[in-house]
Amino acid sequence: MELNQLNNEHDFSIPQRQSFAAIFLLMLKSAVTIGKSLWPILLVTLLKPGKEGQANKWLFIMIGFASLSILLALVRFLFYRFHINGDNLVINTGWLKKKTLSIPLQSIQAVHLEQNLWQQVFGVSKVSFDSVGSEKIEAQIDAIKTSKAELLKQMLLTQDKLTLLEKQEDDQSKIYRLSGSDLLKLSLSANHIEAFLILFAVSINLLDDLREAFDFDGWGLIGTFADGMQDHMILAITALILFVALLSVAFSIVRSVIKYYGFNLQTNNEKWNISFGLINRKQKIIPHRKIQLYSWHTNWLRRKLNFWMVDIKTIGQEETKEKHRLKIPLTSMQAAIDLAFAYQSSPVLIPGAGRMIEPAYWYRKTLFPALPVTLLLTGIGFIWLQWYALWIMLLLVYAAVRNYCWYKKFRWHANEEGIQLYSGLWGRRYQLLVWKKIQQVNFTQSPYQRSQQLASIHFTTAGGSVTLPYITLTNAHSLMNTVLYLVESKNEKWM
Repeated sequence: MELNQLNNEHDFSIPQRQSFAAIFLLMLKSAVTIGKSLWPILLVTLLKPGKEGQANKWLFIMIGFASLSILLALVRFLFYRFHINGDNLVINTGWLKKKTLSIPLQSIQAVHLEQNLWQQVFGVSKVSFDSVGSEKIEAQIDAIKTSKAELLKQMLLTQDKLTLLEKQEDDQSKIYRLSGSDLLKLSLSANHIEAFLILFAVSINLLDDLREAFDFDGWGLIGTFADGMQDHMILAITALILFVALLSVAFSIVRSVIKYYGFNLQTNNEKWNISFGLINRKQKIIPHRKIQLYSWHTNWLRRKLNFWMVDIKTIGQEETKEKHRLKIPLTSMQAAIDLAFAYQSSPVLIPGAGRMIEPAYWYRKTLFPALPVTLLLTGIGFIWLQWYALWIMLLLVYAAVRNYCWYKKFRWHANEEGIQLYSGLWGRRYQLLVWKKIQQVNFTQSPYQRSQQLASIHFTTAGGSVTLPYITLTNAHSLMNTVLYLVESKNEKWM
């Protein structure tokens, strides 16, 4: 009987329930959602004296919310089923209002496995799916055994389902990992301005919540402190800048370690197996055939450290999927090139080689919007600064130099397999696109471009687009015709 039960658990043609741990996880999810919304009220109820009986009223309300959360969790668990019916993944949900979601296996582009701390304790994983034509994560299974989730992920992303269990990994697979020192480099070279903005937004929200809950005037306290430091303003500003910088760096380090701890990428001839995460452990499989765009980039500091981030775009990857967007940290340029061969076999474009765009690009970017914006700022500054406002015109010089340097570095190269773009100012970016992934090719012309007989070409794929700006109109028409001919004549599969 135990053997039959085990076989049924791994026979996905039979409707399956989630693990019993899903009940607890769904209740916990509901409790966290309620807690985030009502924590100021809870603090007031517990710490601030109120009218007689008010505490009991809120206690009964919380008990009611908790009971409702438990009931909803039980209903969702009992009426949730999933199975594979032929070439479709079928998910049945709902009690009064029943819903059946059928996803063709061929359209599934990515399967995400995630484990938070509680899921790791129970030995279960959350499984979610991306599919063609969806602008968000279509469906998810909150909790099934990790071994079962691994098997389901393999089945959904492997075409030969019957021989999956007997299939062996390629002996020539390569493994990429991040050491402790690599994590430190990744953290220290992160975007600390972004980290500061996140902390700033969280702090403002916290101050507002405390003011509503306890009449705590956080902004007034900060103002009083600033007034008291007027005699030591330079010292106060210096200390504040150092404190903010250290706090932002510390936050970046913690965030990078939590996200990329234990990063491991194993690649073979068919797919990449990736796992990473400290608190929320994630596992992903990316079949080579489902990669639509491949690029890698670095900022100025990471370029000095030879540290690169690979950005993979698959079908239907929109901003709503930013949480699941995969950026792969690599410790050398050569590692990024080695992974690129799984997508495009042509040699990677060498900086300085390839073709340039037209110089009209940096003329246009300097004349508009840089010139009118600088003149506007100078005019506004003149009201307070008088003739000293002319120093603002240096922004126009900076914009011109910046646009010119970007134009000088930009290179592109096209062959029978695809196109490669190289760009950057302080950092660097490589973009690769193979022709067979293209869904649409078009070019645009602004009034200025029309007057100069120029155009920009946009290559659109199911995972995003690549733009080649400011080339001659003759070259644009020639490249478009060549690309369309290669795509139609070869008739290769794009996924």
